Amino acid sequence: AVVTRRMKAPGALMLNDVAVDGLGNVYVSDTLGSSIFRFSPQGEVFVFAQGPELESPNGLCFFGGKLYVAAWGLAKPDWSTAKPGRLLAVDVKTKAVGVVGAPGGNLDGLERWKGGWLISDFAAGKVFLRDAKGKVKTLLSGFKGAADLGLIESQNLLILPKMQENKVSAYTLK
Repeated sequence: AVVTRRMKAPGALMLNDVAVDGLGNVYVSDTLGSSIFRFSPQGEVFVFAQGPELESPNGLCFFGGKLYVAAWGLAKPDWSTAKPGRLLAVDVKTKAVGVVGAPGGNLDGLERWKGGWLISDFAAGKVFLRDAKGKVKTLLSGFKGAADLGLIESQNLLILPKMQENKVSAYTLK
């Protein structure tokens, strides 16, 4: 890989996940800053959204004109939270933040799958599926540090880093 451009996010505390919209804008979560930066193809960088209503955004996924956010829960410097994070949706035009509904927790990874959402909970060591009808079920559990997710959709293959186990595993989804 070749680095084509380096851009700074002024004031960022901890850049975490990325999502790209159809226009080539790159959205990057700043979990500890409870903000989301937007990097444009023209080189502009600015805070797209910021505030406690973002609940320390972690995982990001762009879909249908909205930026979906797997929120950690408003994090203190030691990563503790007063209440769990939730699955949120940010309207890209109005920047309105809405709750989608999912299990609360220290949410980390987020991927779209079969009309629903795959969501990892770092602290609980679980991966949830929120299906297209809004029903939530635990798909996988028993991990230490279930981090960001990778998905090879054509193979229904979920890639899961287990940060506190120093492992990466792949699971076939059905």
